[in-house]
Amino acid sequence: MSHPDKEYLQKQLDDLKGLTVVDVYVDEDTTMGYTECWPVLVFDSAQKIKDQDSFIAYAISSDMEGNGPGYLMPLDVSD
Repeated sequence: MSHPDKEYLQKQLDDLKGLTVVDVYVDEDTTMGYTECWPVLVFDSAQKIKDQDSFIAYAISSDMEGNGPGYLMPLDVSD
């Protein structure tokens, strides 16, 4: 049996299939009295989502609750 979050996380990732990354940036958030740097990926969503704005963005978080910025860790997926 897989972890309960697996299906939820897979659905989020499946929503990104076919989209194009059109921008990347680091957002500085100082609302908590200190600076947190959040990696952000911006996708051109016009390819799949016709009833929304033409762009969507995902922040890389340390967890699903958004308790802090995360790290986009590259994986070796070579055959």
